[in-house]
Amino acid sequence: LVSGTEALLGGVARLPCDLTPPQSEDQVWAVIWYREGNSKPCYSYDARLRTESKAGTHWSDEKAFGGQVTFRENESPAHLTIENVRESDAGAYRCRVDFKRSQTRNARVNLTVIVPPKKLQIVDQSGAEMKDGVLGPFNEGESINVTCIAVGGWPTPRVTWWLENALVDDSSEHVTDGKVQNVLRLERLERKQLHSVYTCQAANNQLAAPVSTAVSLDLKREYRHHKQVQGDSDRRSIACLIRLCRTYGGALCRKL
Repeated sequence: LVSGTEALLGGVARLPCDLTPPQSEDQVWAVIWYREGNSKPCYSYDARLRTESKAGTHWSDEKAFGGQVTFRENESPAHLTIENVRESDAGAYRCRVDFKRSQTRNARVNLTVIVPPKKLQIVDQSGAEMKDGVLGPFNEGESINVTCIAVGGWPTPRVTWWLENALVDDSSEHVTDGKVQNVLRLERLERKQLHSVYTCQAANNQLAAPVSTAVSLDLKREYRHHKQVQGDSDRRSIACLIRLCRTYGGALCRKL
């Protein structure tokens, strides 16, 4: 029998082991855990002297695991719990169950240790990293590329771009060892996109929320005024409008 289980780096792994006797009148005598390829046990549970008032005996190899290890024989299914999981804990394990009367049973469990991405970097088309959460400012009508880079993580993460709650780009690509990127292309920027929030996410598992970071799009202000001036009164009005535009921005100019 072969099964598989996953655990996050630094989290808790649970390796199942079926203790159900083949015969109803039989009982578990001992449970012994091995790392695949190693003939020495890494954990054992001796139930031969167990009674209603006395628990079985537990033993573990302290060097075999990074964190605390416990076999929970009374839970369903019974399982070996590994806390503070390390990358080196990944691999195949064998659970050997000895019964009082029945034949010994062996089951294998493959433990996959998932390493979330370490961080995300957002860079503009010049290669400058956006560290303040602001993308730009850019000119209206300009087309830009925005790149999100996920550093680290195993299995290889999937990098996606989102606008509000809508997926806008899922074309991630593997760049080098340990890095995956997604290049978001924004064509002909419009004023209505001002302050739009674009979120980059990197995910490689279903056990934890994706790693994410967001940037807000900034656009340069445009100052507009009438080119035709009829007289002194119009000139004074235009000068007043220009001062208002410079003080309060292009949005007020358009309203006026």
